[in-house]
Amino acid sequence: MLKSTAGRLWATRDQPFPPAAEVAGAFRTIDGDDAYELATRAAKQESIAQQAPSVAAPVPLDEIIRPLPGFDTVWANPYPHTHSSAPAAGEVQ
Repeated sequence: MLKSTAGRLWATRDQPFPPAAEVAGAFRTIDGDDAYELATRAAKQESIAQQAPSVAAPVPLDEIIRPLPGFDTVWANPYPHTHSSAPAAGEVQ
């Protein structure tokens, strides 16, 4: 446990949580205004970790990186005036 120059208490778990627990929202390092708050937050993180699945579920890419407005989420053709995805050899654009 550490005390910051601002007076807040910080604690870091000795061992990291499993990846699935981190994905579920369990944080290894926490802070609080006093020892009670720090202990309460530590217990909450342990609870989150215990309720997490043993393996992290994959997250679809479009939930992590949102497509730009106006772009097809399946395939954005960089050459919209053609039916192919690239100019033919020797073709001038």
